[in-house]
Amino acid sequence: MEGVFRTIPALLGEGEIPEEMLQAVLFGAWRKVAGESLSRRAVAIGLEDKVLKIAVGDLTWKRHLESLSGQMIFRLNSLLRSPAVTYLEFVIDEEALRTAATVKPGVRESKEFQEAALRARDESLEEAAAVIEDAELKEVFLAAASNCIARKELIGPRL
Repeated sequence: MEGVFRTIPALLGEGEIPEEMLQAVLFGAWRKVAGESLSRRAVAIGLEDKVLKIAVGDLTWKRHLESLSGQMIFRLNSLLRSPAVTYLEFVIDEEALRTAATVKPGVRESKEFQEAALRARDESLEEAAAVIEDAELKEVFLAAASNCIARKELIGPRL
């Protein structure tokens, strides 16, 4: 995943990339910036107009993370070397946290998930990845983006 994060500035510099792919990358970046422990209590659930929406379990977490949002935005944008996020919106959404917690690692190996990931890897995804010259890195990016789209298809939108 580290390689994907290093590639994002080049992708963003090439112009517009589909919001769905940027969202997939930002969800991964959020998990990296938040760390393992916080990622279980604050889950990225949406992106719109550079606003990353984060689900939290209660008002205490919401207020605490709002007080840290400037630092978190700085860390996200530094990781991506791009001003991809201008605002973090924290919403109380216990259902989104439960859904994120129930996605087991084995889900990716299921036949249903694999089929959804193959469907997600369409021409527009391949076109967006065309700017990545390194073949191995391109494959990592395509796998990450198609897995994110497949997860969204199987679990449903979190917004």
